[in-house]
Amino acid sequence: MSKDIKTKENMKNIKIKDNTRDIKHFIRDKDISTKDSLKENDNKDILKSNPNIKAVNQVSNNAKAVTIESTRKTKNFINKKRKQRKRINIKEKSLLKISKESLDYSNDINAKTNKQSNKIMSQNDYRTQMKRHFMFKHKNKTKEAVSTASKSRYMYNKISDTIKITYTFMKSAVTSVSNIISLGTGFLLLIVISLFIGVFSSLSDNNLYGIAVSLLSEEVLAYTDIISKYTEQYEIEEFTPLVQAIMMCESKGLGDDPMNSSTFIYNEEYPDGIRDSEYSIDVGVHYLAECLKKANVNEPSDIEQLYLAIQAYDYGIEYIDWAISYFNGYSKANAKVYLDMKKEETENKFDGNASYVSNVWIYYQESDSRIVEIAKAQIGNIGGRKYWEWYGFESRVEWCACFVSYV
Repeated sequence: MSKDIKTKENMKNIKIKDNTRDIKHFIRDKDISTKDSLKENDNKDILKSNPNIKAVNQVSNNAKAVTIESTRKTKNFINKKRKQRKRINIKEKSLLKISKESLDYSNDINAKTNKQSNKIMSQNDYRTQMKRHFMFKHKNKTKEAVSTASKSRYMYNKISDTIKITYTFMKSAVTSVSNIISLGTGFLLLIVISLFIGVFSSLSDNNLYGIAVSLLSEEVLAYTDIISKYTEQYEIEEFTPLVQAIMMCESKGLGDDPMNSSTFIYNEEYPDGIRDSEYSIDVGVHYLAECLKKANVNEPSDIEQLYLAIQAYDYGIEYIDWAISYFNGYSKANAKVYLDMKKEETENKFDGNASYVSNVWIYYQESDSRIVEIAKAQIGNIGGRKYWEWYGFESRVEWCACFVSYV
């Protein structure tokens, strides 16, 4: 009897089974039947098979669908009407509001227009009244000045006549008494000198020219370089002598605030009073530059504008607009009117000098003696670098002509 030989392949066939086939063989799907499930299935079958019940159900379902759709459309229609009504109400309210605002705005505009027109009329009336007031005072001051000048001129003529008569009398007496000549001549000279001093002092109050130039103090001349530094910084180099004249008038170069500039708007470091002389010069020159610009001073030959700027340094820059508005510029008479007006407004707290231009001018006028004093102040400078650099040269040149131009 033949036996199968055990080989590796035969063993493999023995061990391997078709697991999938075996599982499907042992697992079976079964429905569990209960009493309730049987009844439900029977009822469904009956309902499905009965045509009357089926028709009734269909009609009922259609009625429900129609009712639901009509309800939905009705609600949409009502909501739409409500929204339209709401929009109409909003539009009506906005139109009413706009019309009300327009009415209020027009009323406000009319009120403002009336108010502004009344204000303009009152301002014009005020300006007219003030101008009349100023002109009245100005005319009175001018009359006083003219009368003073007339009296001075009358006195001068009388003095001239007296001198001529006296001279004629003394000349006729020379041949007789030599002692009387010497005594009378000395007496005559004394009288003439005294009277001429009185005449010129009275005339000098109304004339800025013809006044003897006063010399600058050594303290003011010592600040020349610092003054030049700041006049160059603020682009008013040609007005360095004017700054010196103002300093001479304000302090003669003494103290920590030689330009008396503590109250100017450019003083930001010393609210209680400047205590640094160079800072005082910086602030003062800056303010003077603004006054010159405001008064339309382009060069030192603009004398009338220069008067206006100098007086503004003492009164404040607001004086320039006032003087131009009412008098088209500076005059000593309107300077006095402005001073009186400010004192009334501030209950005598306003500090100013109506003769400020005259006081500055006696130090500002050019003269040979002043040039000599400035030249003396340069003694001690060696090499001439300061002068040829000032003239514009970048390296050393023979600087004698530069020095003369600098002085």
